[in-house]
Formats: sequence, structure tokens, C-alpha cells
Amino acid sequence: PERHGEKELGEAEKTIYAYDLNSGTLLFETPAEVRSRFVVAGDLLVHRDREQALVLRDRKTGAARGRIELQPGEKLAGLAADGEVFYYSTRADTNAERRSFVTAVSTSGQQLWRDRAPGTVGAPAARGGLLAAGDDSIWRSYSSSLAHATRWLWRWKLLQAQR
Repeated sequence: PERHGEKELGEAEKTIYAYDLNSGTLLFETPAEVRSRFVVAGDLLVHRDREQALVLRDRKTGAARGRIELQPGEKLAGLAADGEVFYYSTRADTNAERRSFVTAVSTSGQQLWRDRAPGTVGAPAARGGLLAAGDDSIWRSYSSSLAHATRWLWRWKLLQAQR
């Protein structure tokens, strides 16, 4: 069987490996079911696990510091982070209506705000105190050309990161 270090590949796929980018040394490895990309907010590493929850981990040790359960019926669309705040967008289908939400959470795990977003929102992007959560069709259509996508920014819901 294929191996990653001391582990077989199937086992290694259920492990988070964190490296120091300057030295290349392994900082930690910890078992985890990861079902999303990672974001780093302050001293947290955040990801979705195999269940419908976000896991908040210490970014230096990998130890779980908390969980945020997604609302019943909601599915994670994406994660973003800016400084000491991370954001996640979710979607839910109810009675032939698709709803989207964007939620801001501090690194202490406290929900700062949650807004219903118009239409279907994809993965958010955050930087410099601004959060952009775009309509899925525009994100898909223009993700290959950022310059062209900015022409359509008026159709995106822009939220100030700090209220």
C-alpha cells in the first residue's frame, strides 16, 4: 500500500499535517475528517468535518478548541477569514426556495452576525475589512478572469467585516 510517513494512504488522508513554511519542519499532525478548505483566523485553523459542523483548531498544535454546528438543513458553501474573524456561507433548500446565509464569527467562537443573503451565494472572500459573497452564476462564469469579474461587482452583496 502507498504510504505517507508512517501511515498508509487511507489513514494519512484522515490526518491534518501542519508545516512551518520557513523551516519545512512538521509542527503537528492530528487525526481529522476534513470536508472543506482550511482558513486561518488569528490563532485558529477552521474547517468543516464529516458531520455538518465547523471545527476550530489551535493553529500551533491542531488541538480542537470548539465546534460550530451548522443550522439544520444548511450546507456549507465556503469559508473565508480576515484577521481575527472568519466567515462562512451556507445554503438551504426549503419549499422550493433556496436560501443563503453569511455568518461572521470571532476567534473566540462567538457569532458576531448572520445575514440572509440575496439569491444563492457561493464561497465568500475577505480582505481588509471587506467581505464579498457573490452570486454563484457570476462566480462560476467569471472566476477565470478577475478583471472581468470586477465589472460585475455591483451584483455582489458587499458586507463590512466589522459592524
